[in-house]
Amino acid sequence: MVRLPLWANLAMTLLVALPAQAQEDAAFRCTFKAVFETIESDSPGKSSHEKQFVGHRMDVLITGQSTATVIADVFTLTRQPADYIVSQRGTAKNDWVLSRTDQAAASTTITLMHIRTGEPVRFTFAWGSTLAVGTCEKLS
Repeated sequence: MVRLPLWANLAMTLLVALPAQAQEDAAFRCTFKAVFETIESDSPGKSSHEKQFVGHRMDVLITGQSTATVIADVFTLTRQPADYIVSQRGTAKNDWVLSRTDQAAASTTITLMHIRTGEPVRFTFAWGSTLAVGTCEKLS
């Protein structure tokens, strides 16, 4: 059995315990292309909200910190900013994952956004039983 030095155990503990942080700034302008519901079955079907969101644009601003500002997400169609927590998988050239928790008097909604940065840039936006998909353009 190999024993690791105390500093190695501490380093591994910190790497596992601390959330990933974004390594570089990024900005995206995203457009919703389709909206699906999964509430009635395991197979997603077109959402009754689709007309409200398809074509809707949303701006995502990531500033190298552990938070991002999303302007005009599905909850703030009036272009108000909303704060999201950033979790980056892999390196700065890989996917971004953003999340937000909204608490109302009767329920809690967790929103999850996933932006794939390869070309073309695509995103998924999930809240409750609803899933939206679309494309993004990277802004400089």
